[in-house]
Amino acid sequence: MSDESRYFLVLYPQHNEDRHNSSMNAFYEQTMLACISNGWAPQLACENTYSKILKFRGLSKKIYEIVSDFIGKISGWPGQLIFFSIIYRILIGVPNTISISQEYISPFFLKKNTTIVHDMIQEKYPRNLFAKYYYVFYIKFFLKKTNCFFVSETTRNMIESNFSRSPIIYNIFGNEYVDKKENNNNIPKIYDAMWIGTFAEHKDIKTVINAAIILPDINFCLITPSLPSIKLPKNIKAVANVSNSDISTIYDQTKILISTSLDEGYGRPAMEGRLKGMALILTDIPVFKELHSDYATFIEPRNAIGLARAIEEKLKNLELKYEDKECKRKIFSIDKYALELEKFF
Repeated sequence: MSDESRYFLVLYPQHNEDRHNSSMNAFYEQTMLACISNGWAPQLACENTYSKILKFRGLSKKIYEIVSDFIGKISGWPGQLIFFSIIYRILIGVPNTISISQEYISPFFLKKNTTIVHDMIQEKYPRNLFAKYYYVFYIKFFLKKTNCFFVSETTRNMIESNFSRSPIIYNIFGNEYVDKKENNNNIPKIYDAMWIGTFAEHKDIKTVINAAIILPDINFCLITPSLPSIKLPKNIKAVANVSNSDISTIYDQTKILISTSLDEGYGRPAMEGRLKGMALILTDIPVFKELHSDYATFIEPRNAIGLARAIEEKLKNLELKYEDKECKRKIFSIDKYALELEKFF
């Protein structure tokens, strides 16, 4: 590679430390490390770094930020990303870019862009009307113009078959999950079951709450971005804004990880729980069958009675696995990720 081609923009306009961006945060951190491992020079392109990357100072920086803020008020970060892409291409050219999510794909980097595709769930369960059409038209069109990684076979199958040769890059996990020093069985358990997710429709938190009502003697822990506005049964403890390290501790203190999702691209909490040696009860959806068919207990979606019965049965015959060599196949290391990136560039 020439000196110029060693420079990479890592597109992550919504970068923050929110636990509920954990999958993308992990990919951002590991992408930076993988680029460095390959001898490249990665730079984060997010709303707080655009001016710096464009080398704007003084008046030019102020003008850019005024225009960018105005665009942001109209269309949010997608408009700001496109605006930044236009200015970058006019002033500097077309760089190598890695988009941390399909949502962050730029229409002006195309062939030199690699995009990590997590899911296409917003097509079926859009957070708003803009998100639905953004996925149906914008993202689907520009994904065909770029290189793609997919986080699972299920995600790759969500889009047309012309991606059949695009590689799978399973999620990357830190040492607290991969290099466990202590057997999970030896840690006292506070909770019988835990659930992690947002209040999005496809996460289906209602089924968990209804199962808890059916099982008043079972202790549940819900980890959410903010505390639920509805009244919860007394056997549910809701925890909000939990750090990754604290969640790792709660995994160790809990017997069963449950997921009631109606759709997922990978389902990071399920793999985190599995790596921690927890028992899994998951909905019978394609990605969970792809990743955990050899390990989990499966239930029908939107079935609180089925979930309650599965929890009761699992607690009667609980077996927590400490060494699970099979799941190591379904996660990536930095070195393996770096090799896959190098194939594209």
